[in-house]
Order: sequence, then structure tokens, then C-alpha cells
Amino acid sequence: MTPNSDTPGTCTPEPLRDYRLRKLLVRRQALADAAVEHLCHDLPGADVLWQSLHRVEERLRQEYPAVWAQSNAGWVAADAARLHPAGRPASKSCRLCRQWHVSDVEVRPAS
Repeated sequence: MTPNSDTPGTCTPEPLRDYRLRKLLVRRQALADAAVEHLCHDLPGADVLWQSLHRVEERLRQEYPAVWAQSNAGWVAADAARLHPAGRPASKSCRLCRQWHVSDVEVRPAS
């Protein structure tokens, strides 16, 4: 067996290009979630989050044009679908709504 051969039972690392794509997609989703939530709840920093999201999407467009072309319209639609007024909680799609509208059942007195 050579030092570079696969050892049975071990995973081979994913190619660097695939790893970078996966990391960008995860970052894009996290930024989109945070930007939508900040915008819906009128929190400071929403504009900074949208700018960061734009930079990640631009990097995806430049480095992975086929992925960007296939995904961009879906991203826009999904982000827009999560928009909601702060007065109308969207517990299924908004972490802030879930945190702020937790039922009293979960609150227990200290022992």
C-alpha cells in the first residue's frame, strides 16, 4: 500500500472546489435568513446583512456561474416568501418569531 492510497473504511476528502461551493452556499443561506429576519423585525444591521449577502452571491456568480444561474431565481423567491410584518409572526420561517413567541408552557419555575 502506498502512503497516498485509500485506507479501507476511511472517507476521501471532498475536492476543494466542492468544499468552497458548499461553504459559500451555507453562508449565503445564513446571511439570507438573518437579513430577512432583521428586515421584518426592523432591527439594526439589516442593510449590512443584505450587502454581505450580495457579496456572497456575487462570488457565487463569478466562481460558480452554473450554480448561480440555476439557483438565483429560487433564492429570490424563497427570501421574498419569508418576508412578514413584525406584527404577524411567522414561526415556521423566522427564528426571531419563534424566540419571541415561545409559549408559556416551556417556562418552568426554578427548583
